[in-house]
Amino acid sequence: MLLGNITLVLVTLYFGFVMWMISKWNQLAPPPIREHDAPQFLPLISVIIPFKNEESTLADVLEKVLAQTYSHFEIIAVNDGSTDRSFEVAQKVIKAPHQLITTAHSTGKKGALNQGIALAKGEIIVTLDADTRVEADWLQDIARSFSDPKIGMVVLPVDFHQSTLRKSVFELEFLSLVGSGLACAQDKRALMANGANLAFRKQAFLDVGGYASHSLYSSGDDQFLLFDIHKSEDWNIATFFSPHLIAHTQSPKNWSAWFSQRLRWGSKATAPSTPFAAGVTWLVFLTSLCLTLSAITSIIWPALLSWTIVAFLLKAMADGAFLLLVTHKFQKLKLLIAFPLLAVIYPFLLTSTALLSMVVKPSWKGQKIRLGN
Repeated sequence: MLLGNITLVLVTLYFGFVMWMISKWNQLAPPPIREHDAPQFLPLISVIIPFKNEESTLADVLEKVLAQTYSHFEIIAVNDGSTDRSFEVAQKVIKAPHQLITTAHSTGKKGALNQGIALAKGEIIVTLDADTRVEADWLQDIARSFSDPKIGMVVLPVDFHQSTLRKSVFELEFLSLVGSGLACAQDKRALMANGANLAFRKQAFLDVGGYASHSLYSSGDDQFLLFDIHKSEDWNIATFFSPHLIAHTQSPKNWSAWFSQRLRWGSKATAPSTPFAAGVTWLVFLTSLCLTLSAITSIIWPALLSWTIVAFLLKAMADGAFLLLVTHKFQKLKLLIAFPLLAVIYPFLLTSTALLSMVVKPSWKGQKIRLGN
């Protein structure tokens, strides 16, 4: 019964946290539109697009950015040691004043971003993945998001394309993470951000030392920079929501790719963060761990089964309420068809990937991820 009591306490705390996120999610608003917006506020935006072996998607991504209704921007595409035709594809699309640069050898995403940011002339830096598509008013709404000069970073929404039930599960789970990051940023709390679609002031980036504080980690450019800017006394983080701000990226191709991605993300869980982010991480992990242990123990000790069912239902109620709001705002309510399956399997998936990430050294595009000292 002790395990059942601990599980219910953790799930109750988790329930309260999700209810808090719901209250913050309901406060999300579109970027402010100022009077005579376009003539008065036209910051130069530098869009940094690192790429490695992305020949199948790169041209479309670049063309989507070039088709922006906002005109005051530059693209800096950074070839990070591609071995396919990505560089040739980019050459056909990128023309002056936009820039296409190439690294002497693969430096990883963070190294490629550093090279692009060093050349950027813009006041605002936007990072975009080379498989991520955006709408025509994307940069216009990003510019409006920085109308407050104290805002150093804006956490932006990302979603997946999906077509099958399996990919619906992937996307729904991903939207739960994206929604959590946005809800916390609404309260100026740093939980998570996604470098596939992220905007920050170049001055804020320079003030916190860029990626220097986490240079021993080859990934995590987005998450660590979010924490550094949040800790700064000179800059605030913020978030806004509009359909134009959403960037659409590729979903994992299969379960193996999903596990690999989660292992990469989970491997950074022990890195320096913030007390709030660390507390949320431990709450979510311990809740999933206890649910997993309770479910397994119930097989051999049926007396625990009723406690386990109540705990799963309580967590599902909170998650379902939050995801109803998130999918509604993303106009993807149909994804909720995958929620019953996700509600049952997710504690097991999260527990297994979290534990494996402690011992498995993940890789990305053929390179092992460095995890600090």
